[in-house]
Amino acid sequence: MSEEPPTRDAATRPGEGAGEPRGLRPGDEFAGYRIEAELGRGGMGVVYRARHLALDRECALKVIAADLAADERFVERFRREARLAASIDHPNVVPVYDAGEEGGAPFIAMRLIPGEDLAALVRREGPLELGRAGRIVRQLAAGLDAAHARGLVHRDVKPHNVLIERGPDGERAYITDFGIGRFSDAPTELTSTGEFLGSPDYVAPEQIEGASSDHRADVYSLAAVAYCLLAGAEPFAGRSEAAKLVAHCKAERPRPSRERAQLPMAVDRVIARGMAIHPARRFGTAGEFARALEQALAGHTRRQAIAGTALILAVLGAVAAAIILTAPDPKQRPVPEVRVTPIRTGAGPVALARGDERMWVANRNGGSITGIDPRRHRRDRSIELGEGVRPVSIEVAFGSVWVADRAGGAVLRVDADEGREPVAIPVGAEPSDLVAGPRNLWVAVEGEPALLRVDPEANAVDATVRLDDPPNSVAYSDGYVWAVSPEAGTLARVDARARGAAEVVELGGRTNDVAIAHGMAWVTDNEAGTVRAVDAETLAPVGKPIEVGARPRGIAAGARWVWVAVAGEDAVVRIDGPRARVRGRPVRVGREPADVALGFDSGWTANFEAGTVSRIRFPNPPARPPAGAGG
Repeated sequence: MSEEPPTRDAATRPGEGAGEPRGLRPGDEFAGYRIEAELGRGGMGVVYRARHLALDRECALKVIAADLAADERFVERFRREARLAASIDHPNVVPVYDAGEEGGAPFIAMRLIPGEDLAALVRREGPLELGRAGRIVRQLAAGLDAAHARGLVHRDVKPHNVLIERGPDGERAYITDFGIGRFSDAPTELTSTGEFLGSPDYVAPEQIEGASSDHRADVYSLAAVAYCLLAGAEPFAGRSEAAKLVAHCKAERPRPSRERAQLPMAVDRVIARGMAIHPARRFGTAGEFARALEQALAGHTRRQAIAGTALILAVLGAVAAAIILTAPDPKQRPVPEVRVTPIRTGAGPVALARGDERMWVANRNGGSITGIDPRRHRRDRSIELGEGVRPVSIEVAFGSVWVADRAGGAVLRVDADEGREPVAIPVGAEPSDLVAGPRNLWVAVEGEPALLRVDPEANAVDATVRLDDPPNSVAYSDGYVWAVSPEAGTLARVDARARGAAEVVELGGRTNDVAIAHGMAWVTDNEAGTVRAVDAETLAPVGKPIEVGARPRGIAAGARWVWVAVAGEDAVVRIDGPRARVRGRPVRVGREPADVALGFDSGWTANFEAGTVSRIRFPNPPARPPAGAGG
């Protein structure tokens, strides 16, 4: 079991404090076990390291809380499901040694697993390496399928209920709390009726709605755990518990590629199917889900290897013709059936962000934000931000819309569906851009110059990274914050976890926007009319600048394509990311496109002078892997 600091002052003696976990001290004897230490506690009970006196065997002993012990329905179900859990013999399920009652207190004894739980691992390390994530999910799936074959559904699969043991043969993942998973360890995890249903971060929709559930509820939760391993945060992170429950039942399925840009759409599709709202649309077994995920991740690794080899050969000149970086070729055939739909917004649309149900636009001249319904191609929400507000950037994260107000030196948090006044968070002189990481918001402030980290729980700046040059644009990927400075022509990389000094590469020109994908940082040069590819690991520029046209203003990257808004051409250009070359002709949009974003199977541009947003769709791309969700 994972060890947590004891909370001795919170302990109670047996029989004290109705509704609180029973408290035992080291040296106490309970049901034939000697208590050695407290490992952790929650709303369901307390877990101890204990020793079985007759067998002289160390174990993890979970003693159930007094209020649950008084519920006869719970006790009967606990007895039945504990027996089933004890019958599971699988290398990825924590073995159950014993279960019973002592003095009216139900208990369960399990093998003591040295190591930490999966939640602690992700908190410490962030998103896991892709192959490692796939292996852990495969092991968990095997354990779940073994339980399902015996008619046992866990109902509370989550990182806290997964233990990681390290040995000479590598890592082994164990599922724990089988048979009692329907009853969460956290007292906050309750429905309005008071019934425990599992963690609001990983629970299946049918459990939330009180409908009958089967093994496919565990498939849903396993897919949500896989999302956490790949993205570094739970699905629908940053929302209230009530909002999370609604999101599981109604929101668009979470996409790990939004947090980790190099992930392909194939991974998004596997997660979306695993987390399908309707059980019939999910994978039939946990093993099917795990195999599909590993195949998607393996395909990504193969593509990376092929792309890396191609770039090396390009440097050597062996296959220069195959991967040469080129300008748009007027003789190329256009991508067929490109559809561009203009949508009227406020005055001076300058930035875009995708939300769960709509695209959001920041209107610089109008001091407002606009929500666009992608199904009806029209505005469905307009929010005035206040007199004197000058929006320059927008992001959707943590259940809110966030706006950088350059004039006010603040970031505004807007709860679009609540009707409350925006919350202003002071950040300093001239904020220029913002981006969300898994747990925080990062803000580029030109006047400082610095990158500021905002805690969405406290609505306050909690960390500052000083830069040598004023940052204009920021991006986030894989635990790093990236920033470009037009004045210095530089690209900076900051480790978001260490928050140390920035690593800087000088590119020259006027670097004004950046996106991360395909193992590269893609940097626009507003002065030269080019995009530079920079190796995201070594920070070495790769190949020659890619010519895209006069005054590129914005850049966004998906699973395959890198999209560039070219203001001087009133157009969008797409770069084939793995091949690092422009493909197709420029797509004409509105006047002066200032930003580009991806979402709802489309690319979107904010056309500053035209006062419009353009939606760009490629319904029938050439005979290559589909671009999918704008990617």
